Order: sequence, then structure tokens, then C-alpha cells
Amino acid sequence: MRCAGVRFADFTDRLTPASKSAKFIRMETPDGQYFVGLDSASAFHPQTLLCYEMDGVDLTSAHGAPLRLIIPVKYGVKNIKRDR
Repeated sequence: MRCAGVRFADFTDRLTPASKSAKFIRMETPDGQYFVGLDSASAFHPQTLLCYEMDGVDLTSAHGAPLRLIIPVKYGVKNIKRDR
């Protein structure tokens, strides 16, 4: 699986640069049904992406469209996605 997106670290630099000083990051789905807590080292790892494309195709709703968090240095359960 090849993912394309924006590095989470770059995204947070534009919105909340101070977030890098946090020890942990909390993220949740828009409906609040699922959340994940991440250590900062994993969240800001260069491979952590806000993914919008898999294998050259836009994400489908089954895969978390419009964005899915992909964290290659963690187990898949941490890869939060929007529920249909």
C-alpha cells in the first residue's frame, strides 16, 4: 500500500506550532466515536501522514475519506480513520 498525503508534523506547524512541545497528542473522528492518544515522537515522526490517497486513488469512505491518519511506526489500530 502506497499512501500520499501531508506529513502530520507539517500540518501542525501551520496550525499550532506550539503543539510540538506537548508530550502526547489526542485525535478523534468527527463524530467523536473513536479517539487515539499518541506520543509526540510517533505523531511527529516524518512518516506519519494525514493521508488522502492510497495506491494512486483518492481515499474512499470505506478507507476513511477524506483523510486518514497513517502511522507506520505504530500498530494499525492507531491509524485513525473516519467511520462511514
